[in-house]
Amino acid sequence: MSDSALGKYEGDHSVPRLAEAAALAEVLGVSLDFLTSGETSRTLPLKGLTETQIQLLLDLVQTFRLQNETTHNDKRKAKPSPEQATLIARLIQEILH
Repeated sequence: MSDSALGKYEGDHSVPRLAEAAALAEVLGVSLDFLTSGETSRTLPLKGLTETQIQLLLDLVQTFRLQNETTHNDKRKAKPSPEQATLIARLIQEILH
């Protein structure tokens, strides 16, 4: 990318094509949302993770959502469910490999 093109983007005189914007976001380590509007995104970067690791993270997120739905009004600390305990054990195994 040329300096003049980057200058046009910075000065709001031009906008990059989607492929260029995606490349810029990746180089800068930000999401496209942040690049275009300054909005912070609460996403997890999955690049470099195995399919097993990605699935484990998705499973963990789902169990937290279910727990939050069922204990929404209960302010006490909930114990991990058997499913969460299994996922935590899998997470530990994945870290140790």
